[in-house]
Parts: sequence; structure tokens; C-alpha cells
Amino acid sequence: MYSIESYINELISRVKTASDVERKSISVDGWQPIEHRCHDNVARLCELDSAYKHVYGFLFSNTSELGFVSFIFHSVVKDSNGNLIDITPTTAREKYSFLASGLPDEAYEELMYMYENEGQIPVPLANT
Repeated sequence: MYSIESYINELISRVKTASDVERKSISVDGWQPIEHRCHDNVARLCELDSAYKHVYGFLFSNTSELGFVSFIFHSVVKDSNGNLIDITPTTAREKYSFLASGLPDEAYEELMYMYENEGQIPVPLANT
């Protein structure tokens, strides 16, 4: 098991390795992803097409002007060429940085459950 505090410190140390993720509209056999349902969308696409792999991670939100930064729970797919793709429709115009969790799926899901009301891990800047 991991400690949440040490994991948050690890995330902070890896922020500079976060990358922009290509947004792409993908549909299979009439199924289409739904906005705000990234984890379900990715799981379903991976069931429908084994060429895609589920990647759990976080969107990094730099809200330092508010006194904290946030790691927002998010899922993307990895295609057979190793490219990360965000299949979940969004109205957001700005690009964002994605950071793979680096955790086993079960540990990520447990962490997500712990923060389910927030949907993110807020980190006060005093801890960074």
C-alpha cells in the first residue's frame, strides 16, 4: 500500500512530465462517448476494441492564484502506436496536461473513491 501524502508528493515531482493529449472523436458500432464520463467511456471503448488500453491518470490544473493546485481524475486511451488519446467530448477550448497515475488500477480506483465528492486531489501550495 502507498501513503497518500507520499503519492501526492510523487505527483507534484512528476508534473513537468505531464503531456498534452490529443482529443479525438471515436465511435464504434454506433456507440459514442458521453461528455463528463471519461472513465466509463474509456472502459467501454477498450471492451469494444482491444487495440486500445485504459490509462488512468490526472489532468493537472494550476490554480496557484487560488493557493492550491489540483490533480483531476481522468482517463484516456493508449492506441496501438502508444499515443494517448482523450475520447471524452468536451466544450473546453484550452489544452491541458495529462499525467498517468503510475498506480495499479485497483489503487487508482481506491484513491478515486476516497476523493469522489471532489473529483480531484486539491494540494495546498504550502505542501508543495
